[in-house]
Amino acid sequence: MNCPFIKIEQKEKMFKNDDDFMSALTPQSSSSLQDVSKYNDYSERLLTPSDSLNVMSKYFTSSSIDSGKKSCPCSVGSNQNLENGSTGGIKKGFSNLFDSITNLLKNMAGERDIYKAISLYEFYMNIVLLVLITSTQNTYLALLFVGLFSKQIPERIIKTFLSIKNGELTEIAKRPDGANNCNMFNSGGDSSQHSGLISGHTFLISTLAFYFIYKFTDNFKHNPNYKQSIFILILFIWIGLVAMARMRLGCHKPHQTVFGFVMGIVWGYLIYIIIELIKNKSSRVEEDEQKIMRLFEV
Repeated sequence: MNCPFIKIEQKEKMFKNDDDFMSALTPQSSSSLQDVSKYNDYSERLLTPSDSLNVMSKYFTSSSIDSGKKSCPCSVGSNQNLENGSTGGIKKGFSNLFDSITNLLKNMAGERDIYKAISLYEFYMNIVLLVLITSTQNTYLALLFVGLFSKQIPERIIKTFLSIKNGELTEIAKRPDGANNCNMFNSGGDSSQHSGLISGHTFLISTLAFYFIYKFTDNFKHNPNYKQSIFILILFIWIGLVAMARMRLGCHKPHQTVFGFVMGIVWGYLIYIIIELIKNKSSRVEEDEQKIMRLFEV
């Protein structure tokens, strides 16, 4: 977009007054003018494109025109700056919001490390379940809590009998070099000589996720509704975050988190079968289960 005006100070330097400026543009200023048309009862004498170019080149230098363009406040560049400024403000606002949320998560663990905060989820989940069980006297939640806590059984068996050979940790069971503070509370000191097979954090959340998959689908006899699907999706996202956090903290190797995920598939199914058997023999458990399942009904 060309600038519609030229700086006043530039015009004053080129012409003594406005009459001189206007005379430069009148038809009489060029000998090559011709009559080109008539309109109604009068005629106009117009400059041809070549005559206009001669006049412009005589009185206006390229530098003065360029400087006029640069000073134009209505140029495309100015509009782009305004648009970029508004867009940048929105992006900055979202960036500040994201930073605030991230800092909040980091401070959950008492240290500015989001991976340690994620690793504490097992402690928080146990506390929430215990409070709900105590306050509601819900037998179904109590059975689910016992089932989740029972994951210590296969975990201990694997760490004791499958991780050690000839008195030493097998290569598959070794944690990453320098593994430290790897228990539920991000404490415990040096863990490099402790078995990292399997990742207990990944095992627990995978067990919970697959238990609800079996429960919502009635052992894959029907599809879950949208509420149930969203809940399962959230759990799977959390599985990924937990596995990443454990590797990021240097507590587990990738294959150890994968083993934890696979064990969750198996243990989740075992818990589902056991609770279903108990529920069929206890009307109290069935009633308490229905109270929880109403939260996931459409």
